[in-house]
Amino acid sequence: MAKFFLDIRGKSLDGRELGGKYNQDHLPIVDQNEAVGHAVRASNSTVSVSYGKNPQALNDQLEPKNSIDHSVPYYHWWPHKGTTEWVEYEFPRKAEVSTIEVYWFDDTGIGECRLPKSWKILYRDSKDENKWRPVYTTDLYGTDKDKFNVITFETVRTGALRLEIISQPEFAGGIHELRVK
Repeated sequence: MAKFFLDIRGKSLDGRELGGKYNQDHLPIVDQNEAVGHAVRASNSTVSVSYGKNPQALNDQLEPKNSIDHSVPYYHWWPHKGTTEWVEYEFPRKAEVSTIEVYWFDDTGIGECRLPKSWKILYRDSKDENKWRPVYTTDLYGTDKDKFNVITFETVRTGALRLEIISQPEFAGGIHELRVK
């Protein structure tokens, strides 16, 4: 039975299009010769943080039901309130990236984590690894609850990406999931 599923990976039985390279279902697994997509970029990345609890939750690929969902792991900077904080993905090798999807953690009513006041995406400069540069985007940096906030930007080739937030003055910030494409 397992062989059957490996053999049909990338093929649709009812004719609909599958997820493609991003989901690693563009070919049967036995025909793939490189690992690509979110699973590779997120799970093989080294996660660094400015401060906080549970950074492994950022790329565990577990989607919450909503922003206050405590049934899946989440990352937060509590008790740091009103501060600039960051999370960073360092890739095993340079990668071309052009999209970030972030699902914010917000425990209004039971805790002290809220949506950030603002946030931005930075990439590590390929010529000077000590410099972080903002990505170029015309998208608005969303802070919506209960969904992935997506930013598409001009493709960069880099060894690391950083998401930087400024939390609200009386609250800390948090993230359920951070995807890189």
